Amino acid sequence: MDDIIQKIIGFEQKAQGIVEVARSELRAGNENVHLAIEAYKAATNGEKDSEIAMCISLMNKEADEAIKHLEDAAKLKILQMQKTAAERKREWIDHLYNQIIDVDAGDAQ
Repeated sequence: MDDIIQKIIGFEQKAQGIVEVARSELRAGNENVHLAIEAYKAATNGEKDSEIAMCISLMNKEADEAIKHLEDAAKLKILQMQKTAAERKREWIDHLYNQIIDVDAGDAQ
């Protein structure tokens, strides 16, 4: 009878050992899964960060090109306005002079 009890105790101890090994392997497996998930998240975030940086760079380049285009167009318009003013300056002076003379002539009557 003692032999049977000793065998049962031995089986129980082996069973507890097996359960402890299984629990240890489960913890290790869970840790591996957790590490794999974290690595995947880090890789995915890194890829997204890289894509975002590329988009920002492209947007900045396009904005710089648009600003340069607008500045060039504004400079051209200023030059055109200065040229027109220089060409028509005498005409405007004569027109103003005639307006002043006509007003004075009208006041004299």
